[in-house]
Parts: sequence; structure tokens; C-alpha cells
Amino acid sequence: MKAIASFLRRLREDPAFREEVRRQVLTDDLLELPGEVRRLRAETEANFARAFRLIEENARQIAALTERMDRVEGQLQENARQIAENSRQIAQLAQVVRGHTETLSRHGVFIGAAVEVQARNFLTAHAAGRGLRLLRPFRFVAGPDWEIDGVTEAEGPGGRFWLFLEAKSRVDSADIRRFARLFRRPEVRAALRELGVLGRAEVWVFAPTLGWSAEDVARSEGVGLIEPEAGVLVEAVPFELA
Repeated sequence: MKAIASFLRRLREDPAFREEVRRQVLTDDLLELPGEVRRLRAETEANFARAFRLIEENARQIAALTERMDRVEGQLQENARQIAENSRQIAQLAQVVRGHTETLSRHGVFIGAAVEVQARNFLTAHAAGRGLRLLRPFRFVAGPDWEIDGVTEAEGPGGRFWLFLEAKSRVDSADIRRFARLFRRPEVRAALRELGVLGRAEVWVFAPTLGWSAEDVARSEGVGLIEPEAGVLVEAVPFELA
């Protein structure tokens, strides 16, 4: 017991002895352990600090992203509202346009029919003035991509012949040229031949409104041209329809 007490006393009082005992008892690894623990603790604290900074940064980014998403969602809702409102307006506008289109279509059909009636009456009176008698009413004839507004057969001192009529509210030189050359197409001649329309014929165009060169083209094509107020501007030149 005295030896132990003496050992403990020297351990307390003699630093050199205490250091020698420590060196003898503890290995270098054990001696270095406190320093290693302090180093690990410092690294751990540094890692935790970096982790906290990353977490805080991620939290800021998530908050900013959430705010942007909220703004985007609000904008999408506003866009959806505007699209719905525009769709209603477009539907209403389309309904108005359809109404106007139907009205214009009905008026167009009415005007077209009125012009055709006026043209037939005028040509009938003109034929009577020439001493001709119409053998049948005017009838229209149409194919897949062509149409003749009026076809009738007349009889006079020179015999029988056919009258072809094109009636429109507005006619330009291209319309006259197209109608005149319609009778040169083989399929049109074949269709008329099947109906028994053969022999001498005249082509007439009737229009309240004429293009600038309409008369010149009518003369060059041999087409009779009628304007309601002015009357017959160009007399038709007969041709043979075979």
C-alpha cells in the first residue's frame, strides 16, 4: 500500500516522472488520439456547416421556385380565362359572320336570278324585233365545270338557230372570252349534241356592269353584248355548232 501511495504521490508531484509513466503506458497512437479526435471534430463541424449552408441555399432556391411556380400558375389561369373569353367572342363573331354570309348568299342568289330574268326578257324582245320567234323557253345547261345560263331555239326568215345566253351582274373581258371559247371545248359540244343542240348559233352576254375592254373583246370573239341601259352594244356573229 505504501508503494502505491508513493507511486501516486510522485505521479502527482513529479512532471518528468508523470510523463515517463505516460510514455511507458500509452502508445503513440493513444497519445495522438486526442489530437485526432479534435481534428475529426473540426472536420465534422466544418462538414455540418457546409451541409447547413447547402440546406439553406436549397431552401432559398425552393422558395424562389415555388414563388415562380405560383406566378406561372396564376398566369396560366389568366391565360385560360382569356382563351375562354376569346373563344366565346370568336364563337359569337363566327355566328355573326355566318348570318351575314347567309344573307349575302341569299341576296346573291336573288340578284343573280333577277339578272338572268332581265337578260332573258331583253333577249326575247330583241329577237322579236329581229323578226324571230322563240320555239322554247330559256333553259340552263351545265356540266362538271361549266354552265350556260340560258339556251333556247329561235326561228326566223333565215331558218332555225340557237341562242346561248350568259347573264351576270358584272362582266369583264376575261368573262366574255371564257364564255365565247366555252363552245370550242369538245366535251361541251358533245354534251350539247346529246341534247340535240346543233347547227347555227349565237352567243350573247348580258351585264349591267361592264369592264373597260368588254366591247372590244366581244367584237373580236363574235359575242353579242347587252347592257340594260344602253341596249345592244355588239351584235352576235352566228357560228356553226357541230
